[in-house]
Amino acid sequence: MTDEPLAELADRDVPPLPPEFDNQLRQQMNRALVTRDLVEFGTQAAPQAAGQFARAALDLVVMTLTGRSTLERRRRRWAERPNT
Repeated sequence: MTDEPLAELADRDVPPLPPEFDNQLRQQMNRALVTRDLVEFGTQAAPQAAGQFARAALDLVVMTLTGRSTLERRRRRWAERPNT
């Protein structure tokens, strides 16, 4: 035996990969990526979209009941705030 572990590894024969290895790897990666995407969608995108929809629905109700747009009020408040 040699003193260097890398030289010893270079002398060993490496068995070939099984034919189904590539398929198994892709299936595991796809499963992990889909899970990550669903978690991200459920915790970030869906609540943000629901918030935007709720704001629009509330504006519709306020506009229907009062005849005034909350958007104009928000624009005025935005224009009046001090620049810092």
